[in-house]
Amino acid sequence: MDLMERNLPPVVQIVLSPKQRQLYLHIYDTKNNHVGFNPLIASQSKWQIEFQIPDASYEKYANGTTAIILPADIGNFKVVVDGSTRC
Repeated sequence: MDLMERNLPPVVQIVLSPKQRQLYLHIYDTKNNHVGFNPLIASQSKWQIEFQIPDASYEKYANGTTAIILPADIGNFKVVVDGSTRC
């Protein structure tokens, strides 16, 4: 079955593909809920990824690409790319 034939809900996808250095992708909704890397939650999650936006997902690929998938009804949101060294 072709992906276009599936009855999947619409989504918003934000993709970051850094070429030279590690970058961290963050999304904030209008209530300041966050999806993205958070080094402060290391004791709670081995992935250090925070999921405060309902129905959002976070994908990290071996080539360094990061994708955050948001529900289509998210409304306004802010994208932040962080280039600090945290790991």
